Amino acid sequence: MNTDLIRLQLINKLRNKNYRDSFVSAHIGTNIASQIFAIRNRRRWTQTELADKAGMAQTRISVLEDANYENFSIMTLKRLASAFDVALIVRFVPFGELAEWVVNLSPSSLAVPSFAEEQERSFSISEAASRGPIREELESVLASGIPIGTGIFRETYKEVALGGYHELPTERIPDPLTASPRQRQRVVAGQSQ
Repeated sequence: MNTDLIRLQLINKLRNKNYRDSFVSAHIGTNIASQIFAIRNRRRWTQTELADKAGMAQTRISVLEDANYENFSIMTLKRLASAFDVALIVRFVPFGELAEWVVNLSPSSLAVPSFAEEQERSFSISEAASRGPIREELESVLASGIPIGTGIFRETYKEVALGGYHELPTERIPDPLTASPRQRQRVVAGQSQ
């Protein structure tokens, strides 16, 4: 089925307030349960292994992976995020954004990579960016005036895009654009220089 058609049908249904309320409630329970299951499977962990890493009982993980369960606490989600080594975002969004998320839902969007996996990938992207079109694209975005946020996010984006990434004063982290493969492996493994 065409994603445009799915989007149109969903937006049409969301015109009804009762439907919107029910949809949000069902989406939260189903999405969180599906993500816990997908991330756990991506790591090839059992429920018991996840429970150990999150400091919970295996039966609790089983309940959290039930799409009908809706009583998630922020504290529980933070513990799971820490166990999976992923970020947790809890925020209010317009229905259009929720509709886009649902329309574009895929197994890979549910089974997000850990920080270490993400860092491994970013090193290869950084290497490619330093050599060609990706670097030019980042520079183009900055020059275009497209809003890219404020504060630390904007500054970090600019530093990475322009190749001016600097080491943090408290920890020696090699520049991903100039690091040797051995240095990158050490960073990914969490080892010091």
